Amino acid sequence: MESNNNNIPDDEVDDDIINDTIETLENYLFGKSGDCGEKLFIDFAKNNKQHFIDAKLGQSTENNFEFSELFKQFQTIYEQKLEEIIKSNGINSEQFYKGLSRRCEEDDQEVILFVDIMNEIINYNSFIEMMANLVNKV
Repeated sequence: MESNNNNIPDDEVDDDIINDTIETLENYLFGKSGDCGEKLFIDFAKNNKQHFIDAKLGQSTENNFEFSELFKQFQTIYEQKLEEIIKSNGINSEQFYKGLSRRCEEDDQEVILFVDIMNEIINYNSFIEMMANLVNKV
């Protein structure tokens, strides 16, 4: 099956392209420059500071509609940024995630760790904890 944004068949994305995309994502997520993941997280915490102060003070976040909506907003922003980065490497997200899946099936421990970190960022409880901790920085 051909992708809509390039001429590379989805199942033939080269490992070098997957590696370059992982590196670009890692630089974004863990970098300290102007446009980096930390800035995205801090800006979101800053814009929603009062909610996360409440979470830091021990307010229950389980089954809380307000926190669920904030989490959905963050997921949308985060996923749009990831999609932008992936596309900037010449592939689409389906190709990237298929490549990651293939590498995980091959027991590539570095890729497995990367996937675990990516999944942890979009875990609801981790998100609330991260935002509550970032409130001190904003």
